[in-house]
Amino acid sequence: MTTENINFNQLLNDLDKLNHQTIVLVNDGLEKGTPLVNIASMTGLAESWLQDNAKLRTKLLNDLAKLNPQTRVLVDNGLEKETPLVNIANMTGLAESWLQYYAYTKLKTIPPSEPSKWTPVVKWTLVVVSAIAIGVVAYTVKNYFQSKVTSKPVLGPIELIPIPFPEPKLSLPQPQLTKDCSIAGKNLFRDSLRDGGCGPVMVKIIPSKKIAGHFIMGDERGDKDEQPVHSVSVESFAMCRYEVTFAEYDRFAKATNQDEPDEQGYGRGNHPVINVSWDDAMAYVDWLSKQTGKDYRLPSEAQWEYAARAGTTTKYWWGNVASHEYANYGTQKCCDGLIKGKDDWKYTSPVGSFAPNPFGLYDMIGNVWEWVVDPYHNNYENAPKDGSVWKDSNDEEIGDGWVLRGCSWYNNPRICRVANRYSNNEGGNNIGFRCILDF
Repeated sequence: MTTENINFNQLLNDLDKLNHQTIVLVNDGLEKGTPLVNIASMTGLAESWLQDNAKLRTKLLNDLAKLNPQTRVLVDNGLEKETPLVNIANMTGLAESWLQYYAYTKLKTIPPSEPSKWTPVVKWTLVVVSAIAIGVVAYTVKNYFQSKVTSKPVLGPIELIPIPFPEPKLSLPQPQLTKDCSIAGKNLFRDSLRDGGCGPVMVKIIPSKKIAGHFIMGDERGDKDEQPVHSVSVESFAMCRYEVTFAEYDRFAKATNQDEPDEQGYGRGNHPVINVSWDDAMAYVDWLSKQTGKDYRLPSEAQWEYAARAGTTTKYWWGNVASHEYANYGTQKCCDGLIKGKDDWKYTSPVGSFAPNPFGLYDMIGNVWEWVVDPYHNNYENAPKDGSVWKDSNDEEIGDGWVLRGCSWYNNPRICRVANRYSNNEGGNNIGFRCILDF
């Protein structure tokens, strides 16, 4: 069975024109192995079109079998919650066209809000089935049925013209990991680990004419430790696309005989790791550096804010009004988790559950606080302006505790402003981290 001559884009366009009920009938028929001639009679669609759809459907099932369970869950949950396909694509690395076709194949029921239009279809189906036994009558009924029942006559009988067209990218087009863990996608990469695994997905953050490498750090209307507002310039670097997950951290813990952190029932796997101290985070990036042969570390506070702002100057990367459509944070007043809007989690959410910021980074606001490498200072007096770690003249880190940025599922909107700063000496059930890599 080959799909080389199938015009995949045209098939998707045709599906866009069909109404919900027709797609449900097609899916149900193909799933049950109903003869294509019968499906054609029920829907008025050409057998050749249905045959192409059946071939792609079989290929889709093969692709689904190759997905790892975590990716499959992200895709299915995203489609169930009607997450925009572009967001699911960014989260999983799969092609939007592949996701669109998969979404069509998952339509199995007719929404109750739609008035039923298919009572005549059921009647005609019975007529067709009966007429098959009497030859010429069956042919007459089929032609009559096609002319009367087709709900979208603009499609006519859909005959796909066999024109040269590249193989539809249904077989895990993105990301495609090779033996060295390379990954498809602009400004994305993933390093190989010496133990045979793959490191976290990284996003290259490269200052350009469109988004300069300098920004205004702090908030003149914010807290005292966010002032004085000052200009900072940063060089290119790469940052973890997601907060480090339990799956990633647990691999490190097992490899180094460390205790695995308690998830407290919030979720493990692709949930962000919690209950990790600054020292734990530093140990992880040190292990990652040894595994990859590259200098991974925690971001400086300036690098973190530059990446979180992603070229914006507002309180949050999406604007000046907090919204649970964009992030997992808490109640309006201190302090508790809150389920609202797209935020379906009272505690931590799986990484990448919301749209990324303009740099392609997920959960820079909310979910968990993130450790940075800088020690905490009470204000920005004499802070470095080159994006480096804040150290004294003896090159020794100073301050009271270590800086946390980004807020968490537990915090209110004001705490979640991109300029907000916090400090701590220990981990907690709302504290995690992400790493960076200097070029």
